Amino acid sequence: MKKNPHKINYFLILYLILYLIIGLFGPFLFAENIAEGMTKFLPLVLGILYLLISRQPILSSVKITGFHPLSIPLTILMTYCLWPLISIVNMISMLFAANHIDGALTQLIASDGFLYALFSMAILPACLEEFTFRGLIYGQYRNQRPIKAILLSSLCFGLMHMNFNQFSYAFVLGIFLSLLLEASGSLFMPILMHFTFNATSVCMVWVEQKLSNVLPQLAQESANSTLTVTETLGSIAVMLPIATIGCFLASLAFRKIASLNGNWEEIKSWKERQAYKERPNYKLTGIAFYVFVTICLIMCVLMEVLS
Repeated sequence: MKKNPHKINYFLILYLILYLIIGLFGPFLFAENIAEGMTKFLPLVLGILYLLISRQPILSSVKITGFHPLSIPLTILMTYCLWPLISIVNMISMLFAANHIDGALTQLIASDGFLYALFSMAILPACLEEFTFRGLIYGQYRNQRPIKAILLSSLCFGLMHMNFNQFSYAFVLGIFLSLLLEASGSLFMPILMHFTFNATSVCMVWVEQKLSNVLPQLAQESANSTLTVTETLGSIAVMLPIATIGCFLASLAFRKIASLNGNWEEIKSWKERQAYKERPNYKLTGIAFYVFVTICLIMCVLMEVLS
């Protein structure tokens, strides 16, 4: 049993401060692609150093372990079953927050191509963010009550995106990614789910661009397709039944993954009040955690003001 799991919060605040420093001053000191690479690989380097300093085995600490082969198709199925719910959360957030990712993704594909966009927006984030937030942060919090650990690590995951739109659906997605880690017992399954979400978004934008090149009228309609509040609410109402069915099917896939990997009984024990009380109840938050949350919220507000 690892001691003082809240110490991972010092990693969080160090990661955030260095991320902001490199983001602000990196382009003046290094080539743009080098500065961007530094911010992407920063949590991996810091995370490995944290585990080495705290004398924890790297692979087992972040759950780089085996899994049942059927977990792969079930994870992909679970991902697409959850898609309508994540879309609804995204639409709700866009009623009060700016969408910063769609335009950036469109521009990235147009300027650097589909394969580069797939690598930088799907492969790298899936591997590096899952190592950081599910493998390292959740892995440290997880030493005690898992539900608290899931919520706190998902909160950190959402806040680190530093805008309210991405925070909203990243927080919800983070909960499912953590649950999937519990079900499969392996970090590879959250990586697969994260990659599938991001890669599908990249592919959808790429297909839209290709169609727009063939059908210029479609491009014009797409450029002028901002939904009103009434239209957004109508779309949400239409998607709610689909999302409900999707969540039910996702829960079946989740249970099957947990059963195949021998983790279902452990997950069921979360509902047993006495067993839950007997778990260690370490303090997970502290000054470093609250400083991290505060800075991220300030950045979220700034992003809204600047947009």
